[in-house]
Parts: sequence; C-alpha cells; structure tokens
Amino acid sequence: MKKFVSIAAVAALGLATTACDSAAENAAEDQVEANEEADAMGEAVEAKADAELEALDEADPTTMDEAEAIVRDKAESMAKEKAEGVAKDAVGM
Repeated sequence: MKKFVSIAAVAALGLATTACDSAAENAAEDQVEANEEADAMGEAVEAKADAELEALDEADPTTMDEAEAIVRDKAESMAKEKAEGVAKDAVGM
C-alpha cells in the first residue's frame, strides 16, 4: 500500500509541475500572439487598400498606376507602424 501511495504522490506531483508554464514559455506564447495580431492588422490594412484601389479604378481608370503606388505606400507605412506598435507592446509585457 505504501508503494502505491508513493507512486500516486509522484504522479500527482509530476502532473502538477507539467501544468505550470515557465516564464520563457509564457514570453514565447505572448510573442506568437503579438505576431498573429500584427498579421491580422496587416491583412486588414491590405484589404482596405484593395478597396480604395477598386474605388479609385472605378472613378478614374487612367490614374490606376499612380493610385496603386500611393495606396501601396500608404498601406505599407500603416502596416509597419502597427507592427512596430505590437512589437513594442509585446516587449513591454
């Protein structure tokens, strides 16, 4: 009976310690979440840029190349700013 109790105690202790995350694991999970948020923001910016391009194309198709360049630059700038903000937030956590 003592042997069974000892094995059960060791098993319970092992399960309890595996449920705890280390600080490094928590930081890695936070970084993954931050990256996913940045990706989602980038996709939203791209979708907005695509909608703006479509509206410009319908309004004046002759300026499409210029409009694409302007909107692309704007979208890249916005995505970069948002990604930098997310990265700063993740580091500050």
